[in-house]
Amino acid sequence: MEFGVIGLPPQFLWGFAGSMAVEIIVLHESWDGTDHVPTKYKKLQFWFVRFLVACIGGGLAYAYGIEANPLLAANVGASAPVIIHKFKNGERVLAEPR
Repeated sequence: MEFGVIGLPPQFLWGFAGSMAVEIIVLHESWDGTDHVPTKYKKLQFWFVRFLVACIGGGLAYAYGIEANPLLAANVGASAPVIIHKFKNGERVLAEPR
């Protein structure tokens, strides 16, 4: 197993980045062209929870064993909230192996 930046596996880092990319897009879309930034982005609690969600995204990418495909790992990270909701509701997340 190869370890990337700060000793973390690359698939974790790609999953983390994919998750954070979602928030960057949401922040970009929420700007109204002025200096106004939505209130939630000014709160440390929001960024703490968002960091944890991104860690879950990285952890899922790592747990799925996505080593050879950084784009797939980023997609899993971006999809982390949906995957976790499916787990919570008892839904199957992956199809049966062929």
